Amino acid sequence: MKTRCVAMARWPVLCFVLSHCSGHGSAGGTGTVAQASYPGEDLGLPPVAAGFARYETHPVTVPAEQDVLWSEWVAPPLGSDMDVIAVSGLQSKGGHHAILYATTTVEPVGTSRKWQDGDQLTTRTVGGIGGEGNDAIGLPPGVVFRIKKGSALLIQSHFLNAGAEPLEGRSVLDVKLGPADPNAQVASLLANATLALSIAPGTRTTADVSCTVHKDFRVLMYANHMHAWGVSASTELVKADGTSTPLKVDPTWDPSWAFHPNYTRFPLQALAILPAGSTIHTTCTWSNTTNKTLSFPTEMCTFAGFYLGDSDAVCVNGQWQ
Repeated sequence: MKTRCVAMARWPVLCFVLSHCSGHGSAGGTGTVAQASYPGEDLGLPPVAAGFARYETHPVTVPAEQDVLWSEWVAPPLGSDMDVIAVSGLQSKGGHHAILYATTTVEPVGTSRKWQDGDQLTTRTVGGIGGEGNDAIGLPPGVVFRIKKGSALLIQSHFLNAGAEPLEGRSVLDVKLGPADPNAQVASLLANATLALSIAPGTRTTADVSCTVHKDFRVLMYANHMHAWGVSASTELVKADGTSTPLKVDPTWDPSWAFHPNYTRFPLQALAILPAGSTIHTTCTWSNTTNKTLSFPTEMCTFAGFYLGDSDAVCVNGQWQ
């Protein structure tokens, strides 16, 4: 099966893309590819808007009561720097997020496999729908995500199947790119996360993760991130002198925030500053009401947001990637 696309007027290179970013978030659907007159019709999407290209991923089988974190290369290396102007999209039933990455690892378009931890070292977030990628990033005017010349594009899709039968997951995304604006400021991902999660069945469990800040970060927005079994989450900034300041405190977790993060936002004139030498400390508590041990990515403990800078800054288990 070839990656399908709907051509757009100005950017023919996007006929190879498949991907990208924020708009409508996850939506219910059968998860199977139905007969349709255009990609995405069976999920309820209207025809592709003028100036956009629409792309859909290959279906991914998600076994019953399991989740899948999947990658698919959707565009060859771009010939010039491009800015992300606007994006929207939907996922089928079970969709948690679809994140578009620019990557220096080049594979043929249509190549797909499980997401690997090492992929974080060669990728750069340039948008997404649902969950970490978010369907309401809402960058301020004059701030953009940028795809650098020579980067290929891939989509990371996360699907959660809580049912008793397998389902097929798809991501359908619209994208509009433009030439890199020399006057725009570039936003990148900032995250503090742990992958070392083991939440025993029938227990209330707390875990935390800390990361020492290696440079000053000028932050646009941030939020805590957990999934359905979350009870509470909090993140503080511990300064070099030992004093601490709350950054984001969620004493009661709302499971809807897994798909729609409740960002704390800052205007460009008064960005949050996380100074070098300080420590980001995130604590998460869960109540596992299932009969199975929960681990990443079924559950997560992440503090994530966006800052002004031209490269992602991701700290996993206390180590910058």
